[in-house]
Amino acid sequence: MTTAMTLTVAILGNATFCLQNSRVIVITAGARQKEGETRLDLVQKNVGIFKEIVPELIKYSPDAVIVVVTNPCDIMAWVTWKLSGLPKHRVLASGTMLDTSRFRHLLAERFNVAAHSVHGFVFWGQILKNS
Repeated sequence: MTTAMTLTVAILGNATFCLQNSRVIVITAGARQKEGETRLDLVQKNVGIFKEIVPELIKYSPDAVIVVVTNPCDIMAWVTWKLSGLPKHRVLASGTMLDTSRFRHLLAERFNVAAHSVHGFVFWGQILKNS
């Protein structure tokens, strides 16, 4: 599946030698939301995961900018900021970027055009409720 934001990238692995002195770190780690589980339940699980990985990320790449993609990403970005001790301008969340990409892809499929030709944005995607 090609999305509106697809780029060619090389993923090298998860060994610490790949992490040393990274300029940008994208965190995608996290638990999957189970049926009947609230997003707040998911936050609790993911905070536990982040407590293990964020200090290691900072240890090997103290000057990196961290982009958090893990859901709920805005809350997890705040958790990352607190756990890392980094200045707030160096911890970012993808926010609704993924939702926007999916939206553009679906519109492109529906109207049979290239996703990069579709322009649209999701401004508010995920809310904390029992969903």
